[in-house]
Order: sequence, then C-alpha cells, then structure tokens
Amino acid sequence: MKLRFLGTGDAAQVPVFGCDCPACVRTSVISSHIRRSSCCTIESQGQRLLIDAGIENLAGYLTANPVDSILLTHFHVDHVQGLFPMRWGKGPEIKVHCPDDKQGCADLYKHHGMLNFMPIQKQFEPFKVGDFTVIAVPLRHSKQTLGYCVESEGVKLAYMTDTKGFPDKTLDFLMQWQPDTLVIDASYPPTTSQHSDGKNYNHNSIDEVEAILDLFISARVKVPKMWLTHISHKLDCYLMENQHFINPSLNIASDGLTIDILPQEIPRHIGQQRLMAAE
Repeated sequence: MKLRFLGTGDAAQVPVFGCDCPACVRTSVISSHIRRSSCCTIESQGQRLLIDAGIENLAGYLTANPVDSILLTHFHVDHVQGLFPMRWGKGPEIKVHCPDDKQGCADLYKHHGMLNFMPIQKQFEPFKVGDFTVIAVPLRHSKQTLGYCVESEGVKLAYMTDTKGFPDKTLDFLMQWQPDTLVIDASYPPTTSQHSDGKNYNHNSIDEVEAILDLFISARVKVPKMWLTHISHKLDCYLMENQHFINPSLNIASDGLTIDILPQEIPRHIGQQRLMAAE
C-alpha cells in the first residue's frame, strides 16, 4: 500500500497570508516547505482512494490521477473546498463516503452533481471500497468528524485528522486493531492547543501526540509508525528551532511525500507472551 500526502497543512496553510514568521518566509526560498490543506491518496492493487478534498485544483489533479472513491473526514471548508467546482463536471459519478452530517458544507448536498455522497451510518464496522476494507471511527473535533482505518494487502493504515486526542472507544479500537501506520493531526507546538484566550482549538499539539505514542508503548501492543499532518506555521517555526527535541518516532509529513506502508513487527517480548499464552 502506498500513501501520498497531497497536503499537510492546517486551514491557514503555509505560508499564512501576510505572515513574516521564519516558517512562512522559508517557503519563498524552499518551495518544498509549502503546506496545502491536509489530504492524501492511498493506492493498492491498482486502486486509489482520496482522503479529504481541500486542495486547490483538485479537479486537475484527479484528471491525471483518477480515484475510485473519496473518504471525507468532515465538512469543514479546508477539507471539502476542492469538491465545489468538481460537482459540475461530467462523467461517471464519484462516490464520496462521509460523516452523516446533515449540515454538510454550504450547498454541496443540494447541488451535488456528479458527486454521490454516501453518509456512513455505522461506525466501528467494516465496509468495502473496492478491494480496500474501511472502518470509520469517531474523532474529537468541533464538527462531526471521522477517522478512517484502511486495510489492504495485509497492512493497516489509520488516518486521524482533525482531532484533539481520541474518544475512549476510538483509542480502545486502535489498540486492538493495531495499525502499522498512524497519520495524526499535530497542529501546534507543545502546550499550545489550549490557547491563552481559553478557547480550545480542537487539534493536537505535538506533545499530545507524543502522549498517544506513549500509550501504545505502555499498552505493550504493536507500536505504529507515526506521521504528523495538519501542521501549522507555528509548529513549523517550533520545529525549525527544536528539531533535536522531537521524539525520533514521530515523522514529519510534507506535501508530495510518498511512503510505502509496511507491516510493523510486534516487539519480541510481546510475541513471546502471546506464544506462552497460546500454549
């Protein structure tokens, strides 16, 4: 299974309009540090899924890289804006699996055109999208939001954005399902997801992601390879100054990055325990 990050930024993206912070200025010199709205594609066995649809010129990208279906995490504008012009297109319908959010976003439901929105009624239950097995799980955000657990060719990917931590049932499920790769929202530097104005911004800080990693380790289950996405210019500034403090198990995603999702080995002591239990 291949995962390609099309965008790894938050709603403001990087560079932020009018901002002269080091991270935003850097993008004018090194374009590889530009971050568009978070979304990705997954490829396996000749099929391709798109998760979220917020990048500019999505229609142009899909003309060259057609997808079999789309999975939407939620209906905030930065995750669906690429669909607005696409709905007026021509050709076979495109299936869009999404949360059962009656509000949607603006008039996408009313004038859906070639987009066939398919609200997911049952969470934690697998369904097939081509040869992919998909399980939708609830996330903790300001709007009804789903994470997606996708399995194909014997490997498992969990894509979890936008969220602040996990609901207990989702965390328990992930511990049991044991993804090989976990892509997770990491919008802010340490301790800044709760801002000075007291408002909760519904996204993880990097130390909160590290705490989730520690939960996997302490539970003595298979620890997934973790990739950070939905990254703000504030976190990029922090990373520029503090890269040596970042947990080496946390990988920073970037726009255009393609990775192979490979099975993660269960730690030896865990395997021995299971063997003894079986005996």
